[in-house]
Amino acid sequence: MIHYIKNLKIRLKLYILIGVALLGMLIISGMSFFLMGRMNDMTSDIATSWLPSVDVAREMSATISNIRLNELEYLSAGSDNKKEISLQYLQDGNETMNTLLAAYGDMIDEEERNFYNNANNLWIQYQAAAEEMEFEKAASLRDKIRSIQSVAQKQKMANMGMENADVIAFVRAYEECLVQGFFIRDGKMTGRENFTLTAPEEQSRSEILTAFVKQFYSGTAYIPKEIILQEPLTEESALIGEYLSERRGAKVALTVPVKGEKRKLVELAHKNAMLIFEQFGEKLRREEKRTKGAMEEIRQALGLRGTLNRVEAYDISNTQGFESVGSMVVFEDGKAKNSDYRKFKIKTVIGANDYASMREVITRRLNHALREKAEGKTSSFTRLPDLILMDGGKTQVHAAEEVLMEFGMDIPVCGMVKDDRHRTRGLLFREEEKNIPLTSEGFKLVTRIQDEVHRFAITYHRKLRQERNLHSILDDIKGIGEVRRKALMRHFGSIEEIAKAEVGDLLEVEEMNIPSAEQVYAFFHREES
Repeated sequence: MIHYIKNLKIRLKLYILIGVALLGMLIISGMSFFLMGRMNDMTSDIATSWLPSVDVAREMSATISNIRLNELEYLSAGSDNKKEISLQYLQDGNETMNTLLAAYGDMIDEEERNFYNNANNLWIQYQAAAEEMEFEKAASLRDKIRSIQSVAQKQKMANMGMENADVIAFVRAYEECLVQGFFIRDGKMTGRENFTLTAPEEQSRSEILTAFVKQFYSGTAYIPKEIILQEPLTEESALIGEYLSERRGAKVALTVPVKGEKRKLVELAHKNAMLIFEQFGEKLRREEKRTKGAMEEIRQALGLRGTLNRVEAYDISNTQGFESVGSMVVFEDGKAKNSDYRKFKIKTVIGANDYASMREVITRRLNHALREKAEGKTSSFTRLPDLILMDGGKTQVHAAEEVLMEFGMDIPVCGMVKDDRHRTRGLLFREEEKNIPLTSEGFKLVTRIQDEVHRFAITYHRKLRQERNLHSILDDIKGIGEVRRKALMRHFGSIEEIAKAEVGDLLEVEEMNIPSAEQVYAFFHREES
């Protein structure tokens, strides 16, 4: 408790000191500033703490609101002592925000003033609800405040003409580079991502940025309306712009702002990249080796040309031929992309037939991609893989290769083969097993992919089995009614054991006769005949 209070005091004092310092500097220079959030979350919060001058008070209001939210959540936990302490810091936060708003009064138009008043009134109601321990009402008010903040952020980006844009900046040290990207969609900062690169020292910054833009946007499914860059590209800029515009189906602007709010956003991306590079450079390099480096090792082991960015892996799972399902997992740049995972319930194959089931899965996946492309849609299915991995050997590989040939597509296919202990052993490629060093990052990545696609298939299969009443399978067999069904389950204990039973085993059940036993046996062994 004492430790929390001390941290609370330090944290609030830090916010207040930062607010006062920024207020003084703004009055003197009239410039924009960066408001830092908690020190232990600096990396994740820095992108949203950018302050254009017209929105300074609004952003400070949101920051103070975060203080209030934390203290209200803590206050709701219980004791009077905590309540008294938290309410005191809430009041301090209110006073700080009111001081800031009063100081910026001349800079804020009527619309801005209404925003602050509405947000502040909601916070006052929120605080009162929390004091009275009316937590459902407090939660409703909290959601309203977050909605206002979301609309405000979207309006801010829209006013700058940045409803859909990417912001790209980077830092370099010798041959090491780190690129920072901010992604704005529908007027909101929806995400950010960093990328590590290696470039010869003699390569210019423009060449590095050009190479990154070409590689990144040739692989991404979505092309924004505007790409805001830290500095100009090489002489290829016009061609790249035409290529991206063609992919988007509309004009794509490649801009390099020299002043204004867009330039400040580029500078923020650069500062963020610098901060990440300084703090996490070594960790990022290790992660790069584990992911992209592993993909490169796989590419070299297979002798593939070009880059290896997207890998799709497939597996089939069933029990005695029932509830057959297919799974597709996706790894991009060596990392699992869960949003692109897909499940397939086998529709055209009866019984345990991995070859036919795999043909169905690959056919449906490619048909979906072609259909969406024809309709002008863009999704995870429209982007085809650079490599297909099958959980299995020649049977599964041949099934995929035949389907690809029918579609006129040239995508390399490998089988992920296992040893006698059911552990990953290597890759089967073009009828030859490629052994990758067991200690290499490439081999470890293949193992992760194989384990993941198998896990995903098994999880889906088990779900379907749980959803279906297993006894109903017996209902599909001619001559098996409720009495015999119960007798069979009582004797064998599970559908799996019934499926394994011979006719003689089935006749051991008193309620069974020869015709009914033969019907059951034939039902579970129809694929063999």
